[in-house]
Amino acid sequence: MILSGQTVTQEEAEKIILSFGNTYGVAEVDTSDSSDPAAFRPVHHVHGAEAETLWEIAEKHYGKGKGAKYTEIVQANSPPVKNPDMVQPGWVLRTPPLA
Repeated sequence: MILSGQTVTQEEAEKIILSFGNTYGVAEVDTSDSSDPAAFRPVHHVHGAEAETLWEIAEKHYGKGKGAKYTEIVQANSPPVKNPDMVQPGWVLRTPPLA
């Protein structure tokens, strides 16, 4: 299956790509035809057996003592993340820069 189209913002494009990429049965989302594939921000991969919490991911990405910034990750990943306790192993999440 090939998905194509345009988005208004970079954030919108990332959310669409991650939503499709986090769908069961989708092995890869190819962004090589994007006008600027290098513009995609780094993402954090939640590994299978580790089952990290969003608090732990925020601490790793933003630094020690910043676990409460997990709300930034929830906002950047809605959908599919609606409940911070329901992150599925294997999901790829946007970890946006702090404002």
